Amino acid sequence: MDNFDEIYKKSILLKEKLEKEIIEIDKLYLQIYTEIKKLFEIKHEKFLKKENELIEELQNEVTKIKEQLENNLVISNSIITDIKKINKGVKILEKEKEKNIFNILSYISKINTIKNGMNLLNQKLIKSLKIYFDKELIKVNYEEFYFNGIQPPKEIEIKMVNNNSFKISWKLDDINILNVNNKHIKYQVEIRKEIPKEKFILYYDGNENNCIIENLNEKTNYEIRICCYYNDLIGPWSEIKKFQTNKNINLKSLILKNEKYNKKRTIFNWIDPSKNFEFKLLFRMSRDGANCFNFHRLCDNKGETLILFQTDKNYIFGAYSPLNWTSPQSGEYCNPNDNLTFLFSLNKMKKYKKISGNTLRAQKDLGPLFENGTDLGIKSDMKSGWSNNWSFLKERELTNGESSFHLSEMEVFQVITK
Repeated sequence: MDNFDEIYKKSILLKEKLEKEIIEIDKLYLQIYTEIKKLFEIKHEKFLKKENELIEELQNEVTKIKEQLENNLVISNSIITDIKKINKGVKILEKEKEKNIFNILSYISKINTIKNGMNLLNQKLIKSLKIYFDKELIKVNYEEFYFNGIQPPKEIEIKMVNNNSFKISWKLDDINILNVNNKHIKYQVEIRKEIPKEKFILYYDGNENNCIIENLNEKTNYEIRICCYYNDLIGPWSEIKKFQTNKNINLKSLILKNEKYNKKRTIFNWIDPSKNFEFKLLFRMSRDGANCFNFHRLCDNKGETLILFQTDKNYIFGAYSPLNWTSPQSGEYCNPNDNLTFLFSLNKMKKYKKISGNTLRAQKDLGPLFENGTDLGIKSDMKSGWSNNWSFLKERELTNGESSFHLSEMEVFQVITK
């Protein structure tokens, strides 16, 4: 009988342990349910349906587990009843009851396995929710839904850096729901040609909120979009921004070789930004010789010209005129009614249109002269010149107030409109 008392006590303890395990399962279910509810704070009709489906699935799983445990508990109660009968003298059941006790221990082992399975199920559910959002998020308009607080980048700014290279920068609001620092957010920038419309191609992936896009095709319309992500959470794409690259400016100037691209672009815009030009080199002092006869020989009667000057003090200035250069012996004025000719300073990035008076003066034994040579004139040796204020200039801005200058280089380009 002592053995039966011991078995009875063990059965009681096992029963209590089973009841505790059922309570723990209920707590685990409540914990998982709470975690799922946290993941579904955003009440969107598409995800509410998914939430109910997942909760129902979890409830079914927990119900099955509880049914198994309750069955085990019934068996345990049966064993206790049988042990009472044994204590009353029913010794025939002794071997069978020992087998059932072994079964109870097996059930406890199974319960532990089920608990581990529940923990794994919890992890899988959370992971599947993330995967679900990642897949389904693409179908949701960025204006309708912000995934877990990650908003699309905004205030996207596109600035040209140099010829067909652009700096893209953007902003992102603080992310309060995720409770993470914006420095831990990463970004992706995708780009495609607008016409013909192609697939977006990933251009940048990193944690800076700006990037440089280089080596784009000239005179092409592009579209870009930007999204941000944190670990496995990917946010919606921004609105699509469009921009156009410029046509390459074929102005092969030694004077402007070390200057920024925007100076060439500025000259182009000063002449006429609505047209396409080619610039053909007619005369370069260092190549063709410093004398006015070579200037007239190579540049007369070539139509529109752009002239660049560089002094020994690195003043860079120039002039554009649609009028022909000629070589009269005594000198003559050219078209006082012209309003397209202008002077400019690249040091000051300023354009000077004619205010009144004559435009050009052509003379065989002198270089280019503007007005009567009062605003800008080049001597016969093409190594020096003078500047004053008259028809174009109110002050001597080309040479920073100096009336005379020495040239280190001079270039003349024919302007050809395509």
